[in-house]
Order: sequence, then structure tokens, then C-alpha cells
Amino acid sequence: MAGLELPLSPDGVEHRLDDGGRVLLRPIRAEDAEQLREGFQRLSERSRFLRFFTPMAMLPDEWAARLTDLDHSTHRAWVAYDPDAADVAPPGLGVGVARLIELDDEPTAAEAAIAITDDNQGRGIGRLMLEVVVGTAVAAGYETLVTNVLRENHRMLELVRGIGSPIRTTGDGPSVRIEVALDDASDEQVVQGALYDLLRLAAGLNP
Repeated sequence: MAGLELPLSPDGVEHRLDDGGRVLLRPIRAEDAEQLREGFQRLSERSRFLRFFTPMAMLPDEWAARLTDLDHSTHRAWVAYDPDAADVAPPGLGVGVARLIELDDEPTAAEAAIAITDDNQGRGIGRLMLEVVVGTAVAAGYETLVTNVLRENHRMLELVRGIGSPIRTTGDGPSVRIEVALDDASDEQVVQGALYDLLRLAAGLNP
């Protein structure tokens, strides 16, 4: 882990990336809705499709409101800002969002999702946010992390077959449900090894 103290305080934490840049990571707030919409516009068409499973030219206002005004109990989310981005007012340029959503019919399982703007992938922001997601899931007592990927993502499915336990897949439609059993792997194992690669691919992130 990156030494983050969880749960993150409302003010969040500033983290120094390997490239020397900074990122501010904190729980998402209702006032982040506009930044969420703006960040969505900086996702490539392919990244949007991998994240939402449907072509979308823009994020509807009602979606932005629903994705930022949260209870932070059954639906947790965090936003990453680049405070050094030029010509951008504080807190900075929105560069990523991570989510942990408890499943209504499975209270011991939660869906994990991460989205990083294309121009900020490869900087370690996705890994940092994944650490927060997994660490929070473990602390909250969830036994399983769930993510859904398109069946056409052959690279992902090949990776899943190569990992084996504690991962299993279900579904025979256009998407595949992938489950990571947290009781069989520590949060450090999830974010450091092949399980990290799995969730990174599920989020459509570059290395």
C-alpha cells in the first residue's frame, strides 16, 4: 500500500506521484458534479464505452448528480485532482474517479470501478485509487469485489483464466461478471500482483 490512512478524511490527502507530479485524492462531493462532467468529456470514446457499456457523447446532468451526491456508506466514491494543472482553479483538474458500491442483493459484495482520463493514464493514479477501493472494501468487511467487463475484452478474459482462484467469472450475455474473493487475498496482494492487472484492465486503464 502507499501508506494512505483510511478512511480518507473529507479534505483528502495529497500524494506525490512517481513522475514528480501531485494528486489530491478525497471523497467525492456533490459540488464535484461539474468537474465529473468535464472529466467525462476528456475520456476517449473507447474509454467511455468500456466504462458505461454504451456510446455516450456526454454525461447527463442527472447522472452527474446521482454519481456525486452519495451516502458514502453503501455507495462510496473518491475523486482525484491534479492541483498543478495550468489555468485551473482549485482544487485542480479532475483526473480520476473510483467507486465502491454495495450490491443490493449481496450485502457482502461490492462493485469496484475506476476511471482515469486518458491523458493522465500511466501516472500511477489508477493504482493509487485502487488501493483506496480495496483497502476500504477490506475494512468495511466486504468478502467479494465485483466488476463487469464486456465479453469482447479478450485480453481480460485470457488474464482471468490464467489467474484462477480467488477469481471466478459468471454470465453468458454481452458482459461478464468477474468476482475477486477478498477473504482469499490480502489487500496488498490485490493491488500488487495479477489481481491488480485484472482490475486495471476492467477499468480500461493503461499500465
